[in-house]
Amino acid sequence: MTRLARVAPWRPWRHRDLPTGLFEAYNEAKKRHDERRLDDALWWYREALRLDPFNSDIRMMVASVQEDLGLFLAALDTYHGALCLGELESRYAASLWTRRRDRWRHPFRYPVAMLSAISRRRELIRLRYQYAKTLAYSERTVEDWFATDAVGERRVLRDQIRDRLTAAFVDRYWPVLSPFRNAADRAEAYERTRTALEAVATARVLFNLAALQEFHRLYQDSALAWWVVPRGSTVNRRLLRLARDVWAPLRLGRALHDLTQDRLTAAGLTVDWFTGGQVGDLPNLRRWWSLRPYRRTETMVRGWPVQPERLRDAIGRAQRRRLGTGRLDYLDYYAAAAVYSYALYGYVPVPPPSPAAELAPAPPAGLEDDRRRRSLTGYAVIELQAAMASAGSRPAAQVSLQTTTQTGVASRLRSWIGSSDPDFGRLRGSDEFRFLQLDLYQPMRSVWRRPENVTRIRIAAYVKKLLHDGAGLLERNWHRRCAPPWRGDVHDMIEWLDLDNRTWRLLGKMAEDRAWYWLHRAQFSRLVTEAVDLVRVADLRFPPPVPTFDELVIEVPDGLESPLRRDGAVEKRVADLTAHVDEIVQQIGRVTAELSAASAELGLGALRRLDADGDQPDLTSLREVCSRRAAHWQRVVDLLSDDRLRVEFIDPEHIQLEP
Repeated sequence: MTRLARVAPWRPWRHRDLPTGLFEAYNEAKKRHDERRLDDALWWYREALRLDPFNSDIRMMVASVQEDLGLFLAALDTYHGALCLGELESRYAASLWTRRRDRWRHPFRYPVAMLSAISRRRELIRLRYQYAKTLAYSERTVEDWFATDAVGERRVLRDQIRDRLTAAFVDRYWPVLSPFRNAADRAEAYERTRTALEAVATARVLFNLAALQEFHRLYQDSALAWWVVPRGSTVNRRLLRLARDVWAPLRLGRALHDLTQDRLTAAGLTVDWFTGGQVGDLPNLRRWWSLRPYRRTETMVRGWPVQPERLRDAIGRAQRRRLGTGRLDYLDYYAAAAVYSYALYGYVPVPPPSPAAELAPAPPAGLEDDRRRRSLTGYAVIELQAAMASAGSRPAAQVSLQTTTQTGVASRLRSWIGSSDPDFGRLRGSDEFRFLQLDLYQPMRSVWRRPENVTRIRIAAYVKKLLHDGAGLLERNWHRRCAPPWRGDVHDMIEWLDLDNRTWRLLGKMAEDRAWYWLHRAQFSRLVTEAVDLVRVADLRFPPPVPTFDELVIEVPDGLESPLRRDGAVEKRVADLTAHVDEIVQQIGRVTAELSAASAELGLGALRRLDADGDQPDLTSLREVCSRRAAHWQRVVDLLSDDRLRVEFIDPEHIQLEP
């Protein structure tokens, strides 16, 4: 009955009995989310969704954590699942592909249905916006779609997500590949859509075409949200217009350009058919769009790589003040900076669009192109400065970039710009971005060049620190157990050994998949927390938070301080460090069986037999078992103690508090 029940995520529970377990699970997840303990946050969000599976707001926060962990395909599946909760798939697809003459013929059917949907689900506009953005981020989503490095449970989960999304996309987005000449075109479009999802380059184009249609329909439906959703609590139309007219077409233009450069022919789907000349399958979208947005989109798609002046005019036209719109907000400046930054991919060398490509897309070279690159970089930096100045020090409310948070807008923007947003991949390697870091962040230390994708090295450093700190806690815990005076009996020893054996078995499963599965990491954290005193766990800040790139300490950073603009040294260094961590984790898996066999002389089975016979083992043997277990965990700590990649947090024990 309180005022907080009118806002997310408790809006569905207004005037109803709120389960205590749901409130506790959400609070625990939110606290860990703010502390960047993302594995534990996902664990508690999963418990909250088990008690409230139809809560779209909690699902959006789950997707936010998944994106921060690099689980981009899982995030897309989470958004898609939340989108399918409110209405049937057929009804959503029918609304997505309605033409203007259908809406004129039935002037009340579609507006009334949309108003009813928004009134029932106030988060619908923001949810559709996040879903369309995730579709448009086709590079990282398609990379997960075709990834082959997953093993075990993570591979089974990825295959299930891919099969489910394939079936959903074929049913929803087949009109984008159908010319509608006769009745047989629909069946052919189904097959073409399924075939396009089987190759990297064509899947990227299909994802961007789907995102373009989603933004087009979302911009039209957002006008109705003004009558239902309070002002300022949702994505504004100026942001949607920029995404529809500039940002999404720009991404589609690059995807089509990469496809034409890729000489790969996948499952009979030739490049000539898919590109269809210069524009691709945009003529199929013509029947669903009005003339003016279609021409703007067509011009933007054709113009890749885009000229800075033309892009500046397009952004200004999309952000022009209209009736009922106020001044530009920090999100508007941020979105403009993302557009300028993404346009840099047309003037900076990029890798091949697919591993099987025979020809990598080579951007034009010359003094004029270098001038355009510098112009785009300058425009992006100016917009980022304006975004940070507009955000200021105010607390964050409904931040559309990620999620609802209690931290400041500026701090979330800095983290998103520096580590998460893929649009700024090419901007992060420029000198201008380094100067921006020095001006706005004030790190008081040297600033290295950032790689294009910092997520993998962040997760690799987090895996290394998680295993190192967990093994160190268990090693010291076994030493305290065997220290005099003896505090336990045979039953305590049986419980300790059983928990330790479960931890070793889990460590072996983690090593098979190089500890990239979030659920295994969360289970490891919980097992360590169960074994060690909670006071010591809290004092040592375990489990550690997922670090930002600024918190990584990279020894011998050769190439990171190189004066060359893009010489590949940064990417190579990051790839080497990530592979180094994977090798260490796999080495831990190889010694797990050896250590388990060495500790079986007086292990769990022997103690249970002694307890069943009524005998008591001597204290010397029990202390020897404790010492041996501590030595085994010390070996794991030694394997993870090198300085090639480590994390530097503020030590909580040495924080000087105010008197």
